[in-house]
Amino acid sequence: MASVARQTSRRTFKFPFFQVFAGLGLLLILVVLLAPQIVVIGAAFTETRYMTFPPEGFTLDWFRRMFDYRPFMPALETSLKAALGATVLSLVLGTAAALGIARYKFPGRTFLSLFFLSPLVLPTIIIAFAIFEFMQATRMTFSLRGIIFAHTVICFPYVFRSVLVSVQAVDSSLEEAAASLRANPFQVFQKVTLPAIRPGLLAGAIFAFIISFDDLIVALFLTGPRIKTLPVIMYSYTTDGLDPVIAAISTTLIVAASILVIVLEKTFGFSKLV
Repeated sequence: MASVARQTSRRTFKFPFFQVFAGLGLLLILVVLLAPQIVVIGAAFTETRYMTFPPEGFTLDWFRRMFDYRPFMPALETSLKAALGATVLSLVLGTAAALGIARYKFPGRTFLSLFFLSPLVLPTIIIAFAIFEFMQATRMTFSLRGIIFAHTVICFPYVFRSVLVSVQAVDSSLEEAAASLRANPFQVFQKVTLPAIRPGLLAGAIFAFIISFDDLIVALFLTGPRIKTLPVIMYSYTTDGLDPVIAAISTTLIVAASILVIVLEKTFGFSKLV
């Protein structure tokens, strides 16, 4: 009985090293991720003419000046159009490529699959320079069409990978069963394949939109005096000095992204898609 009591007391007072280490690690990650956002959001409400944290006073004046800044709204419109266009193109091309890689066997399939993912490995500055040279040859620089095509290149791998995983998880016997019931290829895709790969399509679309909307390096090569994306405008604004207007723009984007994530989580289960 005494030995049992001693064993019980040892178990009771055993230091939970792993739990404490894991908790501290999670806390550190939260601090690293949230601290920059907290600083930016706080600086957007300061009454000073320069960014400071903690904010000195409280005002919403910088958000009004954000909309008074004339290049802001055209740049936002350009970024939204470019992101939507790149997302649609990436979905079409990425889905077709994923279906071809997953459903057909041909020489060089592995190499082609790796080639489709190469924009994830290559430095973005190299991709941007190569796209710029191509766009100049085709006379598509400094145009919305050129930005959309360029962003499709950098967004395509995300859609391809997401859809490929979903396609590989689909039992091909289901498609064969639908074909044996005299369904044509389009009907098989519409009724069987498409519902099964919808999570991969949604995840790929979300990643593509975010990557396109957030791109700066490629956009710097392709934008000009008549057309600029929002990240380019924000970068140009900061080169003349930092004031709370840039913090107000950043805060607006943070709030908009947070609302979008919440809506996606409630509607589709965003955490399950990614």
